[in-house]
Amino acid sequence: MGIGGASRPLATAFAVALAGALAAAPLAWHQATVAGSCGLLALGLPPAWRRPVLAVGVAAAMSTAPPWSWAVVGPAILILGALAVRRGAHREPGVRELAGAGALALGMCAVVAAKQLVAARALPEAVQGVAPALTLGLAAAAAALFTAVLPGEQVSAEDAVRGESVVRVERPPLGARLARALTPERALALGLLVVAAGTAGRLARLSRLPPAERLEAAEELSAVPLVYDSVLAGAAGQPALLAALVRASPLRDEAALLLGVEPALAAGWCPRRADGAVVATARALERAGRGGEALRLLGRHPREGEVDGLRALFERTQGAAFGWRGGALGPIVPPAHAIDGEIVSDGRLEVEFTLPAPRSDLGLRLDGDAWNGPPTVDIAVDAPVGPSSLVEISGPLRFALGPLEAGPHRVQVTFINDAAGPGGDRNVRVLEIGE
Repeated sequence: MGIGGASRPLATAFAVALAGALAAAPLAWHQATVAGSCGLLALGLPPAWRRPVLAVGVAAAMSTAPPWSWAVVGPAILILGALAVRRGAHREPGVRELAGAGALALGMCAVVAAKQLVAARALPEAVQGVAPALTLGLAAAAAALFTAVLPGEQVSAEDAVRGESVVRVERPPLGARLARALTPERALALGLLVVAAGTAGRLARLSRLPPAERLEAAEELSAVPLVYDSVLAGAAGQPALLAALVRASPLRDEAALLLGVEPALAAGWCPRRADGAVVATARALERAGRGGEALRLLGRHPREGEVDGLRALFERTQGAAFGWRGGALGPIVPPAHAIDGEIVSDGRLEVEFTLPAPRSDLGLRLDGDAWNGPPTVDIAVDAPVGPSSLVEISGPLRFALGPLEAGPHRVQVTFINDAAGPGGDRNVRVLEIGE
């Protein structure tokens, strides 16, 4: 068993170098815990179980190690593999040494490449979701191939019996015995324990760091949930730190609500409930083109009042199943509601209202100022799924909306041909909505 005495010291040295590089890297704390547990188990398991457990530990550490650690270990892989082949060439072909080093090197490169593509969002959207599992699979394959070609135990006799006489063999020095006892497997197991110890030390010092540094260090260890509350307590009045906290934990609402809805969404916030600001958050999501997410957010709250009205409006504008329960949004029409809004440049004015009962006809009254031609507007009801019409405003007019079902509605008036010059200006006025 094994790949030759010449490659055994090299394999041991490489195992130590690999474990040292992983220990120096800020690995995710849960992955480091798996690696350390596997290393501890491998020291006491029988040989048949030792290598599979070591492969799991190495894969756990590799899958989250940062790219710079591979830059340290990569050259060592190639050098040690080449030396192993060269030294074993006169006795063994050295294919196993080269296979082990090459497998780990290729596995590391594949893992790093996958992680970089995920970070750059260069993979197709369908692949992004399975990329972490793919990265872990590549790391596991490389670790399994590497541990499979590690040299095994060496058996040497210190006593030989010839006939009836016993020939005493001098015991080798203590250093040589220790070196022989430190097999590649044991070196790798001890290294994985060092990996876990290094991560535990980094976790222990988090509480002594200032909030900003604590958050940065926790991100490297995938330990943001462990420090979230303590960082939040020290982030009051610090928008930059609150934004960093939102980016680090986008599924939590506390920092986002302190930062503000719009800045938090710009920082990558994915609202879960947004208690106390659910309506404002849902509106901001819709403005950002995340209407489906806004509808799901509203669905996590009781369907009553303004939440029900806004949810019914989003269901109508997105073509979803309509389940209005009477919550009002904007003024109740009829009676007529005065708007008195003016659009003086290309832009849009929105009017939200609630109909308590279906209407076959509802009037939207407009007026405008002509200059080198009348102003033109696009009037859309419950866009983008509702109807829209282009209308020229040559004087006061009543535009008929309808037929309309009961419930919340939104009318958008978009001015599309603004113009101005000497002696005139083309404008639009939205006067009222009602009979």
